[in-house]
Amino acid sequence: MKKILYPVFALLAICCNFAACSDDDNDGPAVSQTPATDCAGTYSGTWTVDSTHASQTSTRRSGKVVITGDTVSGSTTIPGTAIVAANDSSNFIASLTLNCGRFINCTSPVNISARSAGYFFENTNAAGNGLRDFLGKKNTPIAFMGTVSNNKELTTSFTIVSNDTVGSRRSSTINAWTYKYTFNGVKQ
Repeated sequence: MKKILYPVFALLAICCNFAACSDDDNDGPAVSQTPATDCAGTYSGTWTVDSTHASQTSTRRSGKVVITGDTVSGSTTIPGTAIVAANDSSNFIASLTLNCGRFINCTSPVNISARSAGYFFENTNAAGNGLRDFLGKKNTPIAFMGTVSNNKELTTSFTIVSNDTVGSRRSSTINAWTYKYTFNGVKQ
């Protein structure tokens, strides 16, 4: 029996040697090495601004603290643009100009990279963040990111939070404003 098994296993090993997989060289489309140039252009669309104002008042009465509060929310849509300009020195850095009338008008550098469904960009509070400078929030981290789809649609968003406290020893009010800006536009 052993004399028959050894040649059978040897024959199987030789047959497996000639078996091959199909051609695996098709890895899909190549990743762009010039994403900033690919995305460059003017995107027209709308800004949606969702805002929330929360107010909390603390008052001392007869040695006790009484807290009252109120929250107001709203949303508005404003036409605007986003302009992507390729940087001469790098294919992975672009200038992004955000324009929403008097509410936003700033330019910031963004890191941009290719993804399977388009491109991704971000500015993570780097020096020269024009959005932070425009809003007068020099010490406030304001990061934004977004995408450009293969259909040439740009989407970006960021949130701004502002707080203040007013009052005296007997009564104080804390006000908090939250604004979420979202832009959706199409390349012209």
